[in-house]
Parts: sequence; structure tokens; C-alpha cells
Amino acid sequence: MNLDNIKDNKAEAVVISTLLYHPEFIAHSPSLQERCFYNMDNKLMFWAISKLFREKHVSKIGPLELESAINSNGGVRKEWAKVNNLRSTQEYIDLANNSKTDDVQAYKMYVKKIIDLSVARDIIQNSEQTIQYVLSNSDVGVEKLSSKVYKDIQDIVTKYISHDEIRKIGEVGTAIWDDIQKRKAAGEMNGFPSIFPTLKNYFIYQKQEMVLVGARMKTGKSIFGMLEALNAAQHGIQTLVYDSEMSDKLFYLRILSHYTGIPPLRLENEQLSGDENLLVDNAMKAINKLPLTHIFNPSMNMDQLYSLCYQQKVQNGLEFVIYDYIKGGDEVEASRRSNQMGAMTDFLKNRIGGELDLAVLAFAQVGRSGEIAESDAIERYCSVSCNLFKKTQEQILEDGSDCGTMGLLVKLNRLGPSMMDSEYLDLQWAKGLTIQEAARHDSGTV
Repeated sequence: MNLDNIKDNKAEAVVISTLLYHPEFIAHSPSLQERCFYNMDNKLMFWAISKLFREKHVSKIGPLELESAINSNGGVRKEWAKVNNLRSTQEYIDLANNSKTDDVQAYKMYVKKIIDLSVARDIIQNSEQTIQYVLSNSDVGVEKLSSKVYKDIQDIVTKYISHDEIRKIGEVGTAIWDDIQKRKAAGEMNGFPSIFPTLKNYFIYQKQEMVLVGARMKTGKSIFGMLEALNAAQHGIQTLVYDSEMSDKLFYLRILSHYTGIPPLRLENEQLSGDENLLVDNAMKAINKLPLTHIFNPSMNMDQLYSLCYQQKVQNGLEFVIYDYIKGGDEVEASRRSNQMGAMTDFLKNRIGGELDLAVLAFAQVGRSGEIAESDAIERYCSVSCNLFKKTQEQILEDGSDCGTMGLLVKLNRLGPSMMDSEYLDLQWAKGLTIQEAARHDSGTV
């Protein structure tokens, strides 16, 4: 049977053109494979792009990279020579600019069309084989025939769904325990601790888990996040800070201030002494060695963030994502805002943390009542929920001046114990832009 009518040339062209300019979009189409394409040139091009991104970690594809990938396989090189009509790879890339899309949702729509048509072609080809089977086995019973048809359809669908090997829990558990034993023997932890030592009694940052810190405006949540980012990066953890409010310039000045003790305004606007300039030079050298990336984008959507994290994981081995911060539009009515913030938390926990196997620290703003806005929608998904707060004058007097002016309460914890309201961690602003643990107001608490 001629399958020429069961294809969509436009969908294939858009997807290939898009991947040439946005290879990271592959993260949004895990079921798409080269055999899904009808046209041979698109099959070959998808193979080359996948190789460049998944194996070579190439984020920007040029003609030299494309030619190298095609020439790396003799069969691909031979087939490409047959179908590319002597078009240069540069011309191919230039033409792709006219049909690509920069919209992830549009890309996913075209991918679905390609996969749907590929499934349809497979079913049609299988039906022809079933007809031949029936003609060759005229006495086949209905039970056997229906079983064969069902199995054939299941086999087709299974080809388009990627599953890990399914094993019994005992087998899974044995592998898990062996991995734990190996890590402990090597002196490694399953995750990494907070910069605040006492928090290890409550949680450590782990892949596939999300810690949420809520705080009022101007309470220090951005500094808290910066300190956790620096602590992780200083221990070799590839870290990404996504910031919806703080520019790269301000973030960098805050890091310099943390290292040097010189306020950001002085760093930017005043002449520094020789000793201070030496402090800055040494700090900059230390910062340049850190596996730390800061992204400032006030309007990045969830698909774009997923693409960014996927790309950073493939290229740099990303392990830790800090998201500052979860919020809903003030003009949006309450139930819709709650859904939006819940969806964002679900996305960070299950897609960024779960699917990409990353540890996540996120922040949210606390209202005057002391609760995170839309807390039910947010806390439904997070692994740990904390509240960072400024102590009242009464708390400062009762705790003692050496116990600091800030507190951190671990109020919901699926990874370990929670704190009673009176068991908060005592924190104190220190010289420069930094926060440190203070003396405990309750020395009997773990």
C-alpha cells in the first residue's frame, strides 16, 4: 500500500528546522525517534542532531558540526549523499530559519502530528501482514486471531513509549541497598548538606526532592539562596540559580560583597583602597572557579526553564537548581492564582526535580499572616517547607541577643523531623552579605 498520503511534510520540516536552531527542544519530545519521520532526509537529519546534542553536548549547530555528525557514520553519509540534492549544510541551516518555530508548544504540536502519523503507518503495514496471515491460515480461530491482532497493536504502541525495565521490588531494593553501601564505603552522601550545619538533622538537599523556603519581603530569602548556591558550588556541585528579579550585575556584586565584606554600593560607586582591591581580585579568582550559573529572566515560562535545565544537565552535569521565586499575579483572582502557584510547584518538584533528577530549592513570599500565599497548593508538592522570618522584639529579648535576629522554622518535612513552633533555627546577619547560625535559644533541641 502506498503510504505517501499518510505523512505531513510541513510538520517534519518545522520539527527538523526547529531542532537545528533549538536542539535542546529534544527534551520536550522523548518519544520522537528517527523512524517516526517519513522522509529520509528528515530521518538522517534527526539522527545527526540527536547525536550532536545528546552525545557531543552541542547547543548551537553550525555547518561544520552538522557535517561532522553526518560523516561520522558511513551508512548515514551514504544515504545523505543520495537525498540532499547537493545542498550544502550551510544552505540547509539557512533555509531552516524560514520554517522553524521558537515556541515549545507549537513544536510539541508538530511532534505529536509526526508520531501520530508514524503510528498510523505502522498499523496499516501491520494490517497488511495480518491479511496475509489470515489468507495463509484460513482455519485460524477467532481467539487466536484476536490475540494476535491485540499483541501486534500493543507491540506497535510500545515502540513509541519509553519504559525502563520493570523489576520486582526485591530486585530494585537490592540494587538500591548496594548503591547505598558503595556510597557509604566511599564516604559519600546521598545529597549534600545546607550551609547551616544544624539543618542536616532535618534534611539535606537530594535529587528528585524540593525544599521550599517562604519569607516576607526584604527578609533575606535571596541572600539565603545565594549562600546555599555558593556552598554547593564550593563543594563541586554544578548549580543553577534562576532569578526572576535580581540582575546578573546585582547578584555578582552581592557575591563579591559576601567574599570581601565590602557593601555592594561601595563596590560599585566608590574608590577602593589597595587592600580592598586585592580582596576583590582574590574573590573574583575564586568565583571564576565555581560551577555556578545565574540566569536572570523575569518572564521565563515552564517549558523554557525545563529546556534550560535539561541543556545544563546534558552539557555541564547540573545537579542543583535554585528558583527565586514562586509567585502568582496580584491581579489574578484567588482560585486561579492558587492553581498557578500549585502548578509551578508541581512542575519544579516533579518535572525539574523528578524527571531531570535534580535537587531543587525554591522560594515563595509569605503574607502578613506568616503563611506562604496559597500555601495549600504549594506545600502539597514540596518535600520540605520552611519559614524564614525576622524575630519580633519579644523573641529577641526572650532568646537573648547572642541568638540572632532571624529564625528558620522547618514546619513541614517529608524527609525527616519537623520543628515545633518554638524550635526554630537561630540566624544572624554577619559582616558583609551573609547569614550565619547564631547561638541556640533552646540548647536542648537537636
